[in-house]
Amino acid sequence: MKRDEYSTLPRIFLETVQRWGLRPAIRYRSQERWIDMTLNDVRERVYRCTAALLAAGCCKGDHVAIMSNNRPEWFLADLGTLCAGAATVPIYSTLKQDQVRYIVEQSESRFMFVEDREQLGKIRHVLHDVPKLEKLIVFDPVGVILDNQVISFQEFLRDATGDHATIENRVLQSLSAIQSDDLASIVYTSGTTGSPKGVMLSHANFVSNIQDLKTVIDINERDIVLGILPLSHVLERCAGYYTGFLASGSMYVFTESMETVARDMGEIQPTIIVAVPRLFEKIYIRVMDMVKNGSGFKKGVFNWALQTGRSYFLESRSREVSVFLKQQYKLAHRLVFKKLHQRFGGRIKCFVSGGASLEPRIAQFFASIGITILEGYGLTETSPVNSVNYMGATRLGSVGKPLSSVSIRLAADGEILVKGPNVTRGYYRKPEETQELFDGEGWLKTGDIGRIDEDGFLWIIDRKKEIIVTSGGKNIAPQPIESMLTANPFISHAMLVGDRRNYISALIVPNFDTLKAWCLKTGLGDLTADQMVRTEEIYHKIQAEVLEVMAVLPRYEQVKRTVLLSRPWTVEGGELTPTMKLKRHVILKKYGSHIDALYRGDIKQP
Repeated sequence: MKRDEYSTLPRIFLETVQRWGLRPAIRYRSQERWIDMTLNDVRERVYRCTAALLAAGCCKGDHVAIMSNNRPEWFLADLGTLCAGAATVPIYSTLKQDQVRYIVEQSESRFMFVEDREQLGKIRHVLHDVPKLEKLIVFDPVGVILDNQVISFQEFLRDATGDHATIENRVLQSLSAIQSDDLASIVYTSGTTGSPKGVMLSHANFVSNIQDLKTVIDINERDIVLGILPLSHVLERCAGYYTGFLASGSMYVFTESMETVARDMGEIQPTIIVAVPRLFEKIYIRVMDMVKNGSGFKKGVFNWALQTGRSYFLESRSREVSVFLKQQYKLAHRLVFKKLHQRFGGRIKCFVSGGASLEPRIAQFFASIGITILEGYGLTETSPVNSVNYMGATRLGSVGKPLSSVSIRLAADGEILVKGPNVTRGYYRKPEETQELFDGEGWLKTGDIGRIDEDGFLWIIDRKKEIIVTSGGKNIAPQPIESMLTANPFISHAMLVGDRRNYISALIVPNFDTLKAWCLKTGLGDLTADQMVRTEEIYHKIQAEVLEVMAVLPRYEQVKRTVLLSRPWTVEGGELTPTMKLKRHVILKKYGSHIDALYRGDIKQP
């Protein structure tokens, strides 16, 4: 696809079908076996979906919500909507009823695709609050009571009357009216603070990001993309789905769940995976646990191989690698790294990481074993990617260089400002928030603090609004320190507190699986989570782990005190966004009494 050759997502899709229509394009698991769909199969179903929407009265400029876990029908609903000239409104399947009602009502959606009975229940009982919602289409109608307003997806497709030629003509006529500046999607922010805002993204916004990403990620029709993140996540949608499947003809494979990812990687042998840092943290912790529990000989071989890989990586960045080190690295790969690569299927070209900061130690671990992680930086408001580490041009710890069509500069206070064709026009039905999003010169204010080094690489320091200012006047960015803590196998979640206090403390949710194994090994027995956080030996163990992590930081950034919490932080519990970011205001409110007691000295844990 040449830059500016195609201006809308449907036109890119049709060009891809024309080039590779007979190739398997989608793979999903059903009844314990993998099933393939070719691009021609996908186009046929997309056309029927578009025709059904048009028959139901869907018009150009309408909004259509999609609330489902990842499955092939998500693609069909999204592309069917886009081909009808309407805009999709993706909704995370993990959201609660009130959140779903708010998004459907605020977005003024006329139609809504939902996955199953459970998801339908979140909206069916509040239909009186969303009078503009006319029809609900259910992908999996098992146990669903159907009526004039609720219809199964298969029945809905049957409403696309006429033969193939008739339906195709109807769809192509719809496509001819779609312009690049037309709205393609309203994507609601995760809502780390306040109510979520609907980010308006046009076809041109997405297309600019697709074109830029194709120049920095070597992705083509021979690649296999394993979809792990929810398609409601704009990074997965743009990088994995649109750039891979839609624009490059890559096969897109749907995982059954996060629990089957390891199995799916082995069976599918993907070449590209888009993920958030938490996945890499879990892989790192799992590998290091295996090494820790292995024999002394295996530990020695692994540590030697890892050091060899690290030396090879560092030397290759600055000069020609010596013959001796090349031979050592080949041996390390044969003895250790090859086995790790097989865990990912053995054909990984690269991982793409975004959504949060990747802890440098973990990035270096993957680089040392010969697996490339292209860490980038973006926002929902920028479709989403602004910068990325390129293939063959990475700098660990940074988020790479700006995409070719994106301009980045720093404000006087270090805030990252962005301009480019990927930047949103604003928030839907929120003019005041839209005005606040841009500065006087039209630059988008990201709310992130960063720096740009002498070679043009961008480094993220922290969120502007999340900077902790101690009573001593020290400015502390919590996110990098929290990432360091959660990279420890004994810590699942951590949040720093200490704004206007005289030192930094942390709320910590331990990794109870790791702790349980440690308790059994040390003779403490099979304890519950509540018992663990009240056990003196465990408290001291976590404190020791925290102190070890903090050793590399200046004293004013080090965590002085901790509170161990027995309840995991979850999306359902309200502590995490669907993209696994901390909802700091929720956590501060929920555990405010713990924090106050901690600084008064009333908490003496255990």
